[in-house]
Amino acid sequence: MIIILLIILVLILVNGFFAASEMALVSITPSDLHRIKSEGHKNALILEKVTKDSTRYLSTIQVVITFAGFLSSAFAGNSLSGDFITLLGKINIVVPENIAVIFITIVLSFFTLVFGELVPKRIALAKSEGFALVAAPIVYVSMIMFKPFVSLLTLSTRGVLKLIGIKPQNDQDAISENDIKEMIVYGHIKGLYQTEEKNMMQRIFQFDDLTADMVMTPKIDVIGLNIDQVSNQLLQSIIKSHYSRIPVFKGSKDHILGVILIKDVLIELENNDLKDINLKSLIRKPIIIQKNTKLNILLKKMRETSQHLVFVFDENDTLEGIVTLEDIVEEIIGNIYDEHDYYEEAQKDIFTYIIDGEMTTQEFEDTLGITLDKLLYKNISEFVLHGFKDYPKKGDSLELFFGEFFVLEVTDTEIVQLKLKLKE
Repeated sequence: MIIILLIILVLILVNGFFAASEMALVSITPSDLHRIKSEGHKNALILEKVTKDSTRYLSTIQVVITFAGFLSSAFAGNSLSGDFITLLGKINIVVPENIAVIFITIVLSFFTLVFGELVPKRIALAKSEGFALVAAPIVYVSMIMFKPFVSLLTLSTRGVLKLIGIKPQNDQDAISENDIKEMIVYGHIKGLYQTEEKNMMQRIFQFDDLTADMVMTPKIDVIGLNIDQVSNQLLQSIIKSHYSRIPVFKGSKDHILGVILIKDVLIELENNDLKDINLKSLIRKPIIIQKNTKLNILLKKMRETSQHLVFVFDENDTLEGIVTLEDIVEEIIGNIYDEHDYYEEAQKDIFTYIIDGEMTTQEFEDTLGITLDKLLYKNISEFVLHGFKDYPKKGDSLELFFGEFFVLEVTDTEIVQLKLKLKE
């Protein structure tokens, strides 16, 4: 009986070891593996071989656990039940054989669950990297030993899936963009990073989908210099315009000559009067792009050419607008208000406010004295989104009884920033 108990104990420990190995190996991410290899751990290369094929090592572990459970049940049912009946018979307790088998099975299941599943998995979660490095060689050897069984299981699984019309996935470990977005939101909920960090990470995933015409300053709002109408008064007004780069055109804005940097003009003013400056010599070659150019490609081009301003043209060679480096950066980090933007936009008058989408409805009420339904809407983003029929984009507006909201920045899931113009 003691030998049987020792065999069952060993099988339970085997079950526990492989259950913990499964948990530890699944917890190892590609970034973890890269760091472990760079740190030069002894079993890092074997760990990489094992985790390279998750289907194979998971199937191997499942085969081992199944065999261990089967053998422990067989030993317990056939051997321990008879000894258990004999032991109870000595104290004049008669137990039917089937009841004894059920009792032994329940006790065995309890110890298997505690010491063969729950406790080992908890240990593996707490020390996943260390356990994975220890378990990797044993799992690797098991993968070789049980390869025929694993191959049979794999073929059988694929056959059944094919029969019921489900196509097996070739890459079970692939992580989609939506998975990462969900992890970002979950991390924010758990307090791993603040709202602004979450918004920046979400904007990065939108970056490749944006085109130049989505972020450009429209042609009608472009302040430029007509080289045919240069005058001292015009130059002085441009220098005071608060812009560091001025587009230069000839005749009409569709005939772009290039860009003049105000810094270059100021350098010339050190030794010359304004009327003596040769503006044509200061014009820098323009960068012209199509309006459907992706922002990631545009940013790369601006870095390579050291340009901070580009011109957006349509297929008919007509100017659509301009895109600055600031416009692109704002798509990642949010709106940047310099000294002039801030007072013109955020403090234009006492009826205009720049509001963060995360502002709670209670904070909104406390600040402006306007009551919103705090049970239905947690923050201003949810409140404004409810007012739009279609999902809003940058520049859309929503008029309400107390004023008008203008969308300044929006992601796939929320409005990040708004401007509120109250009715006087």
